[in-house]
Amino acid sequence: MNIGNSFTISGKSFYWIFLACIGLLLCAYNIYLISVPFTGGREGLPVLLTRLFLEGVNPYTPEMMPTYANPYGIFYNFIVLPFALIFEPDLVLHRSVSATATISSVTILFLSVKRIGATTPVALNISLIWYA
Repeated sequence: MNIGNSFTISGKSFYWIFLACIGLLLCAYNIYLISVPFTGGREGLPVLLTRLFLEGVNPYTPEMMPTYANPYGIFYNFIVLPFALIFEPDLVLHRSVSATATISSVTILFLSVKRIGATTPVALNISLIWYA
């Protein structure tokens, strides 16, 4: 691709610049999602459950139901719990763990599709569709 008279970008360089821009935009979007204020609903429930686990309370006893009913299951809180011991157990921590899991699954999908022989653009498109 020729830009002006003196600056030329090869197709491969342009492709990698484009991929870097897409990656930066996805990172910025994930940071935005993590930092959005509390939206209401039951989004704060995993934070409450994590706090109960840190205090040694079993939120799955009958007297805690239905207030602390959890649609995510117990495994999610056990993934967050080690980080909650280090950092403050708040919504930003939970959103960060969820974003990390999402990005990891997209990366694993991209690498798996590449491994079975797909080209990089095809693998990238499949991964972006999965991310969306």
